[in-house]
Amino acid sequence: MPTNLPKSISKRDGRLVPFEPEKLSRSLFAATEVMNAPDAFLARELTDSVLHFLSLEEFGQKPPTTAHLAEVVATVIRELGHPVLAKTYFQSVQHVRPEKPAPRLGVAPPADRDWISPNHDPFSVIHRAARAELSHFSLRRVYPRDLASAHCDGLLHLMDVGTPQEIVGIVLSAQQPTPVDAWELLKTLVDLRQIAGSLVAFDGPEHTLVARQGIPEELAGRFAEALDRALWLSDFHGILNLNVAEPPAWAAPISLGPLFPEYQKEIAGEWLDRIALFLLRRTRRQTVFWHLAERDFLDEGQPRLGEIISRASARDSVEFVFDRPNRPVILGPGMSRACPAALGMVGVNLPRFVDQLGGGPIEQDIFLKKLGSLARFAKSAGYARQDFLRKQGRSPLHEGFLLERAVEIVLPIGVMEAAQKILGDANDVESIAELARRIMETIRVALDSDQLRTMATCIDTPLNHPEIQTDIKSFAANDPISKSLLPRQQLRYGSALLAAAGGGCLTIRMNRMGSADVSIIIDLLKTAWRGDVTRLRFAWED
Repeated sequence: MPTNLPKSISKRDGRLVPFEPEKLSRSLFAATEVMNAPDAFLARELTDSVLHFLSLEEFGQKPPTTAHLAEVVATVIRELGHPVLAKTYFQSVQHVRPEKPAPRLGVAPPADRDWISPNHDPFSVIHRAARAELSHFSLRRVYPRDLASAHCDGLLHLMDVGTPQEIVGIVLSAQQPTPVDAWELLKTLVDLRQIAGSLVAFDGPEHTLVARQGIPEELAGRFAEALDRALWLSDFHGILNLNVAEPPAWAAPISLGPLFPEYQKEIAGEWLDRIALFLLRRTRRQTVFWHLAERDFLDEGQPRLGEIISRASARDSVEFVFDRPNRPVILGPGMSRACPAALGMVGVNLPRFVDQLGGGPIEQDIFLKKLGSLARFAKSAGYARQDFLRKQGRSPLHEGFLLERAVEIVLPIGVMEAAQKILGDANDVESIAELARRIMETIRVALDSDQLRTMATCIDTPLNHPEIQTDIKSFAANDPISKSLLPRQQLRYGSALLAAAGGGCLTIRMNRMGSADVSIIIDLLKTAWRGDVTRLRFAWED
């Protein structure tokens, strides 16, 4: 994204307003609608070309006028081979009546009623029906027509349309302990639904429980039961962060009296471990982030790590998170102790994008250049959501600059599949993996360089859990290429993708293991610990 761009433009009445490329892209998309050929990506790609030429001009202290901007846009579009679009756009900004009436993007109301079933309880039916109607509302009122069009075409996936008045996720216990009492926990989560709509992360709940009197397993059992009910009633998906290397800031050391401090420390560590292991085995409605640090890979920790792996293999919703020194403590997709709120999620369907460009093979440099425009277009979904929440969001969202600090999550979909298509359905894994790495790097650079407005973004991966309704899985191992690789090869190529992306979860597919295979998993985790992987999960296959 060019940096030498005007900060504002002068309207016809002399008012100065901020210069926003997203508005230019929407104007061009509206012009394509007038031509009965709506094309959201073409509008964004042409916008980037206009910004490039606009950055070459010298404006000095005097901002450009809307008339001058319209002339530049029309000239650039015409020179790029779109004379009809240039004329249509220029007529629209000059308020000339178009030759044909502009069709409005019709977002059809939800037609899928599969949530009406005897197999679904009343609360689930209410939640599903409400989200279906709210999704329809979001595509009409929250997101502009170009983004709604790209979503309906399958180029982008706006994954937060079901919660238009909330951000997508938040860390509950960022500043205070997790509530343990069942009613207090439920009230806290219900209050939190004013802010977040989908995900809530719990930071070190075992540190809250260990301060209570009682047998660790009984304390953990009562908490798990209360948490299941509270999440169900509040329509949240929970993420339990267990075994974090550095305790939360609010965690206080256990005190059993003034004597034997070293013994007390040992007892506290044992109780924390028992609670965390019980929650790992017991919880079913939540995703577990089991954190691993250097201490977990020491020789004396091998038996404990083996027990953790055995318990994790019994369920599909466990991710191993690596706590490295001087790195953020990851607590959920887009969420950490440093950034405890996720604004929204938008998926970028890369195989669909390749098909839209005519299918493979495609010149790699041409594709990557166009991909930068698509990534910036996806980021504009965060701008649209942020603007809507500033006007229509509930008051708690505006406290402590929460909305301004929230992170927009971009989810690349089908990276390896897209790379294979670009190369003409090649079977050379090395070439496919290298192109996939360049794709991830291009997306990350495009997101980071788009700094005209302050909004943090990250590349991440959605959670894998049966209760989460999504067809978007890990970008590193959910395609025919990755399925054919051995686990160590999946780790090698997936690590390169994660390093280029700067985040995300790597999924390694494994045959259902026996007790003798625990050492293989430990070896894979050690290798991942020494690399750039931040989150790792195993998909067990029979």
